[in-house]
Amino acid sequence: MTIEQLTVQDTRLSLNGGGTITLDDRSLANLRFSFLNSSLDPYLKFYAPKMSPYTRIIASGSISVTGPLADRSQIQVEATADETTVTLLDYTLRNEGEVKLSFGGNAFRIGQLHLAGQDTKLEVSGGIDTGQERISLVVTGGANLAILQLFSRELAANGRATIAARLEGPLDAMALTGESRIIDGRLKLHALPHSLTEINGPITMDGTSIRVDGLRGKMAEGDVTFNGSITLNGYVPEQFQLRATGASMHLRYPPGLHSTVNANLQLVGPVEAPRLTGDVEVLQAAIRRRVEGGEGLLALASGGAPTAGLSAPVQVAPPSGVPIALDIRILTPAPVTFIDTGTAKIDGRANLQISGTIDRPELIGSVEIERGEVQFGSNRYFVRRGSIEFLNRTRIDPVFDVELEARPRSSGQVFTVNLRINGTFGKFAMTAESDPYLTQTEILSLLLGAPTDVASATERQLRSPQAAQQQLVQLAAAQIIASPITSRVGSVFERFPVDTVQITPLFFDTEGGQKLNPSARVTIGQRISSRVYLTYSRTLGASGIDQTDEILLIEYEQSDRISWVLSRNEDRTFALDFRIRHVF
Repeated sequence: MTIEQLTVQDTRLSLNGGGTITLDDRSLANLRFSFLNSSLDPYLKFYAPKMSPYTRIIASGSISVTGPLADRSQIQVEATADETTVTLLDYTLRNEGEVKLSFGGNAFRIGQLHLAGQDTKLEVSGGIDTGQERISLVVTGGANLAILQLFSRELAANGRATIAARLEGPLDAMALTGESRIIDGRLKLHALPHSLTEINGPITMDGTSIRVDGLRGKMAEGDVTFNGSITLNGYVPEQFQLRATGASMHLRYPPGLHSTVNANLQLVGPVEAPRLTGDVEVLQAAIRRRVEGGEGLLALASGGAPTAGLSAPVQVAPPSGVPIALDIRILTPAPVTFIDTGTAKIDGRANLQISGTIDRPELIGSVEIERGEVQFGSNRYFVRRGSIEFLNRTRIDPVFDVELEARPRSSGQVFTVNLRINGTFGKFAMTAESDPYLTQTEILSLLLGAPTDVASATERQLRSPQAAQQQLVQLAAAQIIASPITSRVGSVFERFPVDTVQITPLFFDTEGGQKLNPSARVTIGQRISSRVYLTYSRTLGASGIDQTDEILLIEYEQSDRISWVLSRNEDRTFALDFRIRHVF
């Protein structure tokens, strides 16, 4: 039979050619075809079914087939590819010069194969004996680390590596041996927030594992060293037994949280279900997010955590395809600053445990607040004691118990106010005490900026409690509504050399609850040193309100128990207060 012209056109194959085939039992063939932009990987997988499913080979060239088609062991196939593209996920290699491949005697051989790509120049030789089901391939040269995407779609990689490796043995028990050296590598697992950069060092293959002893890199600006191994099944990773030690890593995750940590972590277990364990020592941590005035006292108790939708469960991210189980302890051997913003600074210790998986982390443990201060409205709040406990594994819903002290000033009178806030974000309780004595409503009204006079307390008690409550609600509502505006205005002023500028809207009761007079209080705060703080506050824009209602305070904290306050009164005279805090 003579085939004068045969054309095959498919989405993965474009073939054109002809030849002769004898019509007997042997079907002796002499055929020649040319192919254009055709996929060769399906045919290679027929002879080597264990070849990676991520491999794609597109080639253009010619192929000749001679010998009996009925006897695969006697058939001879010669192929020459003028243009070949090998794709491993999103990384592409192309041939330099002709690619010469052959099949004969049940063996596939590489006569000439030079692959080149970005930072890649590889020479591949050897072949696959399909009769004996053995492989012997030698790879030398340099490669881009993007070739690692052959093993995982969840991995992004770049950088360079020199390699001299051999893959040989039975197809069901291939052994990878040799050595590689990584130069300025970068790895990014999509499920993790930080990349591993500046990777340098040797990687050795001994036939059963890949060892990374002596490999170094950087993560989050900190130095990381590796040791241990990855067990291989042929050339495919099967089992992790890796250890990573990191020093002074500056993490910026979750958004708004900056921390410096030392870490000693191990990645162990099968590749399909690895487990990340170890300890993280927190050296420094700070929430770099402003605590705005309109967020209320809940923001003080939560250390500046967002308060919108607090009772809702945490949104679960879709699975990443890398089910890494977590078993990590987070410790702070010494007090660290968890919050450090222009309006808040909180110090404490943490003892937390992270479990679950990277896709669905679980957090339990506690944070003990030892000290801190927060600027809220025109007042500074000193955090005397507090704790935040994470008890719910299904969602992050902390239970907090915080004690705060403030020293608001109104109408020439200085008050000492003690607040205690406890509960969860969905349900909390707050108690307040003051010296001199004020009712709960008066204390909250005072903290929101309304003027308070101890001498008129009896008169106010004769009023309807609903009127006082109404005024308090209107004060709080005004501050919450105006918070986005006042915070932006304040941020403009903070470009000048002052720590805080806050504008707090007020409503003053000028006619026994019949009329509320709108106003605003401007507060400027400046920390002169670690123990000296200057506060200037003034009420503006209220008709009928004394425009000399301004506060100037210089506070000196000699210790946690002793403080001095120099204040300027409404008549422009000065007073010096000496305070001793008693702890019972």
